Amino acid sequence: MAGPVDPNRILNSEGSGVGSILGEDEVRHVVSLDIQKEELQALAKFKLQLEFVKNNQISYLVLGDFSEHPKRRLNLVCQQLNGKSDTAAKTLIKLPYFEELDDVSTEAAQSNLETYLKFQSVARIVTAIVFVSEGRNAGSSVELGDLTPNGSNPDNHPFFAKTNLAVRDYSDFSEQKISSDHPSYDDVFSTSSEGEPEMTTPRPYSSPQESKFEIFEREGRCWTWDTRKSLWEVADEIHEVVRGP
Repeated sequence: MAGPVDPNRILNSEGSGVGSILGEDEVRHVVSLDIQKEELQALAKFKLQLEFVKNNQISYLVLGDFSEHPKRRLNLVCQQLNGKSDTAAKTLIKLPYFEELDDVSTEAAQSNLETYLKFQSVARIVTAIVFVSEGRNAGSSVELGDLTPNGSNPDNHPFFAKTNLAVRDYSDFSEQKISSDHPSYDDVFSTSSEGEPEMTTPRPYSSPQESKFEIFEREGRCWTWDTRKSLWEVADEIHEVVRGP
């Protein structure tokens, strides 16, 4: 295995171009993950392929749970935003693949390095981020905590100011509105002694999730939805705010 990457050497090297593509803050952050030179080069190559950011006035990164059911909601948000003029939206799984990392094996790679590096790189350059929350496991690939400041100075967080939350509202949830194979089913229903499903909680989010929602609510950037139509409307409202007057 190769030795550690020296960030100063990367930033001062005119030949590689990696430092100029990624920038000092990003180089120092990803090097702190104990990655190899090949991984840093793959990230720089990936960033050069982000045409959807370069070719549009407004660009969005749409985050959330990538499992089967919630993934449809992420695609719906992208579809709605992509219908706007001079605007493009992508999820992480719709971005180029890191082919160069196939033969690289590090501790960071084993913990979903590619997804994390993609997120860190794209989140820095898009106009805005939309995080769709749905159930306790929403955002399993990129955590809500990666977008939320820890402490009293949110201005220093690289992504917080550009992030909007689209949180699914379960306050009017009923058995008729959720199928047993839905990823949030076990958070909302349990089996009674008679063998019938019964609602266990009207708020299927954990306390840490709800505390983060409150941070965005105070900034006016936490939106709620409960149907396909209302999620479309939330996407429209977020875009109006991002676009500005």
